Parts: sequence; structure tokens; C-alpha cells
Amino acid sequence: MQPDAAWECGYVSAVRTVTFHADGLLAKGLIDQSSHDARREAAQQMWSVFPQGTSSITPLVREAVSLAREGVMPDDPSFEAVVDKINSACTANGTPIILGALASQGG
Repeated sequence: MQPDAAWECGYVSAVRTVTFHADGLLAKGLIDQSSHDARREAAQQMWSVFPQGTSSITPLVREAVSLAREGVMPDDPSFEAVVDKINSACTANGTPIILGALASQGG
């Protein structure tokens, strides 16, 4: 079974939550720069192996996967632009991107 748009958007939520947590933990001084960089690298790797379906979201996912496979990191402006498009497409699909906050981030 191919991933559908809801699944793809859920995967994006998970990967974006990893980077959101890394940034929040670094900002609060709860992890050092090395730990932050490792988490960002893990997120970049998650993007590079993203299982792709055949939904209306898939072409945008392919753009993000291509960038990740080229070594572009999620905080690069070109990568962020594609993710913004994915966020909009997921919202339009009725499956918005949701980021879970840690307690240190107010969650």
C-alpha cells in the first residue's frame, strides 16, 4: 500500500517535531551545539528516506527528498521554502502539520 496524503503529512509532522525540539532544547541550554547538530542531521536523514506515495502532496515531498539527498539541511532557506509548500498543501488536504512541544517549550 502506498502512503496517502494523510500519512505523508503525518511523517512531515514527525520530522518537523524533531527539528522543533532540537531548536527549543538548544535555546533553553538543555543540549549543546553538538547535540543540536546531531538532531538536525538525523532530521535531514529522515527526509532523505521519506517513503513516497502517489498523493497530491507527493510531488512536493519529492522536492524535499531530493534536497535532503543532495545534503541540504532542513534549516536551509531553499528547504524551508519547500516545507512551507508542503505545510500549505497538507492544510489544504485537511491534514495540517502538527508539532508537539516539550515541557521546556511550554507543552
